[in-house]
Amino acid sequence: MSLIFTDEQRKEYKRAAEEKYAAKEKEFLRTAKIPTAKFYQNIPVRYKKAWLKSHLGEANKRQVIAAMCYNCAGYEDTQNNVGNCNVTLCPLYKYRPLQKGKVK
Repeated sequence: MSLIFTDEQRKEYKRAAEEKYAAKEKEFLRTAKIPTAKFYQNIPVRYKKAWLKSHLGEANKRQVIAAMCYNCAGYEDTQNNVGNCNVTLCPLYKYRPLQKGKVK
């Protein structure tokens, strides 16, 4: 079995993944409580998929922590706000993404 994909196979895989995500998003919005659905709709498009995966329990630990940190930063200037976070009382502080170096 070859692990090299043709452009057509890659496009088909991407299309199938997008359809799967769209179906999950539609089901989530149909079953979610109104405040949660409104919150989700106000998340920038770039972060919606990560938030949804973490909310549905389909994300790994790193993805869940990143989604939480981006939410805490208000989805604005995440590279700077999350990487330079100074909320040391946060239990996720030493695990946050985008750190410039090791945290002691």
